Amino acid sequence: MISAISKKLANSLGTTLMTSAEQIEIYAYGLEIILGAVIKLILILFLALLLGTLDTTIILFIFFALFRCFGGGAHLSTYPRCLVFGVCLIVGLGYLAQTTISIHALIILSALSLALNIFTCIKWVPAGTEKKYITEPFLRLRQKQKYFLVIIGWCLTLLLLIKLSLSTYGFAVLLGSFGAMLLILPSGYWLLNTIDNLC
Repeated sequence: MISAISKKLANSLGTTLMTSAEQIEIYAYGLEIILGAVIKLILILFLALLLGTLDTTIILFIFFALFRCFGGGAHLSTYPRCLVFGVCLIVGLGYLAQTTISIHALIILSALSLALNIFTCIKWVPAGTEKKYITEPFLRLRQKQKYFLVIIGWCLTLLLLIKLSLSTYGFAVLLGSFGAMLLILPSGYWLLNTIDNLC
């Protein structure tokens, strides 16, 4: 359905701009990605609103998206699977972030997550897929640097939230990085591969 809508919009845009068939295909692909992301975001916000977890889910989603954008990671083979898994993961972690944890527990979990994030950055970032894998050393190094900058921003945010004793929001920031990191690790590839095979 999204693919059909994207093609229709791309054809209309291509006709207006008088572009080639190849350019129309590029528009269709881009529109499909944008429409898919918008639908996923609307579903996430709607379900989070229903569950009363909108604040933690938004915070979590921001950090999940940052780590995912620069770290890469595993994907499911079809959009519907990706949609269901992504929405369940973000909404589920946003709900889990509502769990009350002490500042001391948050500090310990943050330190462990920081160590794992740095190790992940060194060992696996950027994590590619069969369709898109970065092999050029310079580009890989640039992605690692960007991911490391995200880690620094994540750390500073966590430190601020810990200082302000906002453990719920701190836990959301922590779970956002964890969710994205899960999809970069080999275990994340195994999980999504298993889901694809079961479907």
